[in-house]
Amino acid sequence: MGFLDKIFKKAKKTTGEAGGDRGSYLSEDGKTGIFIYGGSEESRGKSVDELRGNIDNISETYPSGKIREALEKLNTGLYNEGDVHSGIVIYETEKYLLVAHIGLTRAYVIRENEIIQLTEDDTEGWNLFKTGVLTEERLRTTPLNKLLKKALGKNINLQVNTMEYYFSPGETVLLIGGEEAMEVGDERIYDLLSTDNTEAFKGLKLENYLLKRF
Repeated sequence: MGFLDKIFKKAKKTTGEAGGDRGSYLSEDGKTGIFIYGGSEESRGKSVDELRGNIDNISETYPSGKIREALEKLNTGLYNEGDVHSGIVIYETEKYLLVAHIGLTRAYVIRENEIIQLTEDDTEGWNLFKTGVLTEERLRTTPLNKLLKKALGKNINLQVNTMEYYFSPGETVLLIGGEEAMEVGDERIYDLLSTDNTEAFKGLKLENYLLKRF
């Protein structure tokens, strides 16, 4: 770590909150976030607790490996119990945000003048959209956008989507359920969060959500 990196790390403050029920969790230092969507509140809470236990004290040396291992272990238990969840785990390193995603959950980045969906839905509709069969307008209305291709507990073998997002100060990352995101709409999400209007956002009464501000 260079001298300027040390200054930046000391100056940079991250804040956030996990809202709704026990399906969302943000560590006290703001580095690790867990978001589980689908199933009952009790089962979501159990999944969050299991993931917390398996990714505590995560190392920046190879965080993606430990997160993937924890998600695969959770997937085996959910599959055996016949329970299905979608989920996202985020972990902030010194320079980027690691995002591990599976199912119909979404991670958005909200900046001063735009909103970006970081994740791709693991659904039949999204797959057809990517291949050009469905237009973006058709994707919003087709029931195929809720038909899961893969999720935690759906298949015995889990393929986790991972990405590294190099964040900037002033950005907000939102984790939200895919179905709720489609109901609210990207424009509405942007309007409520681009001006730091947290109270108005809470008024949506979402099942659960996670906010992380850089």
